[in-house]
Amino acid sequence: METLYRVSVNLPSNTVVMECIGLWCVDNTDAGEYNSLNELPEWAKDRIAVLMTVASGEKIPDIGYRVENTFHIVKSITGETND
Repeated sequence: METLYRVSVNLPSNTVVMECIGLWCVDNTDAGEYNSLNELPEWAKDRIAVLMTVASGEKIPDIGYRVENTFHIVKSITGETND
């Protein structure tokens, strides 16, 4: 089962907001505000690292979608998250 997350990075402060999107977000422990990209869960850091290598507007299957430089949609598969 997939869950989508909206990840927004504030470059001046390097803070990150990760919001869960959809039906499977109740009691989600990965969503929230982080002080840096390094504090994100490993699965999310890995996906954002991949998305940062492609152009805005590009979608990568099973990874996510880079909307713009500081805004990404990432997928997680059940069992990867802390839930």
